[in-house]
Amino acid sequence: MEGLSLGFFMMVGYAQAHWLVITLFLIGALVLNAYAMLKLGGLIRVAALRVTLMAGAVVATLLFLAIPYLTGSSFAFMGYWLDWALLIFMAVGYAVASLVWLHPIVRLVKGV
Repeated sequence: MEGLSLGFFMMVGYAQAHWLVITLFLIGALVLNAYAMLKLGGLIRVAALRVTLMAGAVVATLLFLAIPYLTGSSFAFMGYWLDWALLIFMAVGYAVASLVWLHPIVRLVKGV
């Protein structure tokens, strides 16, 4: 249970330290989705979902390759299985968060 509490308070500390970035990300996503909804109607369109998911996969792949470099580490230092799991979870998590921006952009570009 202590590990779970530590993980929770680490996330709270991250959110406190980066509240401005998180707020701007959410406001930008809200504005972008509202504009796409008003212009094209509806929140999610299946016609744009395939391109959005492919773009999300590209973002996840790029982040998987870039995160070790951006943190001052490398793949050579990742000898423990948990390091690989955390790298995958970070890359996929940021890619899923980017879908909030990618889907309305794809919809506006494709016009669907």
